[in-house]
Amino acid sequence: MHATSQRLILATVFVAALAGCASSLEKVSGWMSSNADAFSVLDSQILRGKMNFARDREASLQLQTTTSPVLACSGPLRYTASRVGTVHIDCNDGRSGVLAFSAQSALSGTARGNVGTAQMLLTFGLAPDKAAAYLGLPVEVLAPAPDNSAPGTAASAN
Repeated sequence: MHATSQRLILATVFVAALAGCASSLEKVSGWMSSNADAFSVLDSQILRGKMNFARDREASLQLQTTTSPVLACSGPLRYTASRVGTVHIDCNDGRSGVLAFSAQSALSGTARGNVGTAQMLLTFGLAPDKAAAYLGLPVEVLAPAPDNSAPGTAASAN
């Protein structure tokens, strides 16, 4: 009976240690996540957002338009092979779909597929000029707006 009690105590300590490791892994994963800029075109609307890579071979996408009414789409990215995978998309207008992506690096790539009956193109982690070329847009549409409030600009010359 003494040996049985020792085994039970040892098993309890082992399970508690594993639970602590899982909790620590979750915290470290959150600290070590990476965000990549994401751009998309759906029904001639431009969506902007982030792809958050918090786990190995998985990420989460958040996109929305900057005009009203706001179209917002989100979903998980999962690798199905070394450089390809799927992005499941759900939008706030009720449409959903699956995009197939091809990774260009660990944090960048392109995707395409149908959301509802419309084609959706997506880029993540690409420079604005490369994203614009893939999406068929002028680069000015995706490039960050210049800060006109900086000293020496026309807006601050008053």
